[in-house]
Amino acid sequence: MSEEHHHNLKTMLGWLLKLLGVVLAVWLVRRTLTSADADLGVALASAWKAPLIAAVVVYGVVNLIAAWRWGVLLKVQGICISLFDLFRLTLIGVFFSNIIPGSISGDLIKIAYLMRYAGERKTEAILTIAVDRFIGLGGLFLVALVSTFFLLVNYPELLQQGGIVVYAIGAVCSGGVAMAVAAVVIAQREPILRIKPIAAVVQWLARVLPRWLNELLARVIAAIDLYRSHPVATLKVLLVSGCIHTLLAGMNLLLGKAFHEHVMTPLQYVITTQLGNVTGLLPLTPGGLGIRDSVTSYFLNVFGASPQEAMALIPVTYSLIYVIWALVGAVFMVTHRGEENT
Repeated sequence: MSEEHHHNLKTMLGWLLKLLGVVLAVWLVRRTLTSADADLGVALASAWKAPLIAAVVVYGVVNLIAAWRWGVLLKVQGICISLFDLFRLTLIGVFFSNIIPGSISGDLIKIAYLMRYAGERKTEAILTIAVDRFIGLGGLFLVALVSTFFLLVNYPELLQQGGIVVYAIGAVCSGGVAMAVAAVVIAQREPILRIKPIAAVVQWLARVLPRWLNELLARVIAAIDLYRSHPVATLKVLLVSGCIHTLLAGMNLLLGKAFHEHVMTPLQYVITTQLGNVTGLLPLTPGGLGIRDSVTSYFLNVFGASPQEAMALIPVTYSLIYVIWALVGAVFMVTHRGEENT
């Protein structure tokens, strides 16, 4: 098989997987709506408009805060980009996350655009995206772990249901442990590297890896150390990440009000949102669409959301708002390219 043929086959498989991801997302969203016998168009027409509009605004604010958080990380590396440009790049990333399966795929596009702003500090700039993602996930799992604790304390009988409940709690716990281990490894790198077998492996890699890769790794390590020497900034972005995911729970609460849901408590909305968002990280559908809807709908049903249609309308409208802001990202992308061509 020629190299060109292999490349074409790989490209076709990539597009096929993307198409399957979109099909799966559409099927899961339709299944979520039909399971509650909900008509989204009719529901939106009869919804209470004030909280519905507020929910749309909240998601925009969430992305603005996320852009500011990224800016804090960039400033630690000595890179200054305006909040508007960061907001624009953030929404462009959201747009591509709706095209490519997985909620982190938009980061690849952000890297491509960021290169035009970073000058000679491209490696450090790319690292800020990884650190921003890591801390963002840290904030998600922090809120999700707290939510899971309250879930187990207040609703221990849910574990007996098995299925999605156990899967969602397992995803939160395993993800939380992985994040904690990664944080410890980063914070305690020096003691770990003094362990003889690990030190021997690192020294061997330094000898066999090409010089350019060793230099790149050295710059990455230096950039990470810079964050370690700025604990206040790192803690600030972690707390902001927690606030972001709490705001997303508030967004679902607003959608509940819009669709006249009157049974669930704010705590139940927080628990439901975090469990849905954690499972939405699976790279199976664009932006986690469909998967997040199904899990969120399941927990809304478990908590007795009333009217019953709300258990489907809330997560599907949440995803619709996500898509709306993704389209704003598409507009930013087109206008950005237009500015470059003038």
